[in-house]
Amino acid sequence: MRKINLSGKPAVASVFILLAIGLSGCLSLVPGYHVYDEFTNTHRYTLTESESNSEYGSDIGEADIKCSRLVTANSESVAFYFSIERETNSFGLEPKGFMKANGKQFEIQLSDIFDEERSRERTTITKDSTATGKQRKTISTTHQNWIVTNFVVPVTPEMLAAIRSGRDMMFRFYFGPDMATYKLSKITTLMYRLLDQDPRKK
Repeated sequence: MRKINLSGKPAVASVFILLAIGLSGCLSLVPGYHVYDEFTNTHRYTLTESESNSEYGSDIGEADIKCSRLVTANSESVAFYFSIERETNSFGLEPKGFMKANGKQFEIQLSDIFDEERSRERTTITKDSTATGKQRKTISTTHQNWIVTNFVVPVTPEMLAAIRSGRDMMFRFYFGPDMATYKLSKITTLMYRLLDQDPRKK
């Protein structure tokens, strides 16, 4: 896999505290996991994860992934939110992809697709001595550009059933000739607890 070199980019931290994994309320220890929105009377449950593209030699890089479950008095929904880094010379995302869970494959339609162009300029100053003992200062500047593609994967009841009964989950997306495959680990481990939380039963 070709990893996009974004050294110095602020990391998106995904903190999962698993010390109390055997306790029914352990997910409450995950920062920001459960938020109640009093304006919409909605309970929001969110898990986050960062995964590398497992396809070798691809121009498509790491993905930041959020799994969001919204619960209201009368309904609930689950969706995955992806932000994927890619090279500026790569092709755009195709609107169809695949999800696989518990050995079952699902064709998925991606929604709300949009790209962000990002750039960074870094200046490096190097000092050394010449043969005559004089100090020499060298200034070099590098400019880096990349694209972040954002989109949403709505989850159907059939997909949820497979996620509940399985221990593996992966997504496959297509960017022209490049494939991007992400195998989820942290979200998969905690997903069943996210789905079992029901504030309406309190």
